Amino acid sequence: EIAAIAGNTPLFVDCEIRTGMDAFKALALGATACCIGRPLQKRLGESGSEGVKTGIEDITRQLRYTMAMTASPDTLHIDRSIVRQANFHW
Repeated sequence: EIAAIAGNTPLFVDCEIRTGMDAFKALALGATACCIGRPLQKRLGESGSEGVKTGIEDITRQLRYTMAMTASPDTLHIDRSIVRQANFHW
């Protein structure tokens, strides 16, 4: 459980983070940071460094928009209660 390690161990999410909304959800659920390499790989192949730059700008814009729509002034004030959690049974 994320709450058990909160504040003690950095938690980096590195799978399926493709949009600013995905990053917001991960941060809301306790992630310290998110890795966004996969969506940038395609842009790198198609447009080189400019494609990567544009991709980072797009994801950042999406994250800022989501934060604005949820009244989150910065990443430290993202309210966990905004994200609905499903009960997954593996």
